[in-house]
Amino acid sequence: MNPVGLERRRHLNVDGSALPNPGPLSVGCVYVDDNDVTHRFGTRLERHGDNNTAEALAIVVGLRWCGAQGFPVHTIWSDSRVVVDALTGGKTSTLPDFSALLKDAADAVDLAGARICWLPRHRNGEADAVARAAFTNPPASP
Repeated sequence: MNPVGLERRRHLNVDGSALPNPGPLSVGCVYVDDNDVTHRFGTRLERHGDNNTAEALAIVVGLRWCGAQGFPVHTIWSDSRVVVDALTGGKTSTLPDFSALLKDAADAVDLAGARICWLPRHRNGEADAVARAAFTNPPASP
């Protein structure tokens, strides 16, 4: 799951799902701590949207979950090129609701003092599996 040659500890992999797209949303989060222990969290959200909305919410929800657990995050890995590019100074959205959500995600990343990086989808399989499994759980507020 971890890209070769990069710090493995204190990182958070996130993924969001919309099934169907657009449709109900879920997020999956996988955190690796200082002892190389993997922690997983997934939840179905009480809202509908598209895959980009789910991906941005995964960052916000994942960082809130890490904060509640006392997990410091150095790096956030996401396979959403749209969201990562928007948060790292690339393309932005002209859709007001999505722009507001991207701002929330950027604020959460800044508050955590973390960096966000893109990785290919095939390297984010564990977070994807957690997000998809969360569809079977009762919904939670984002």
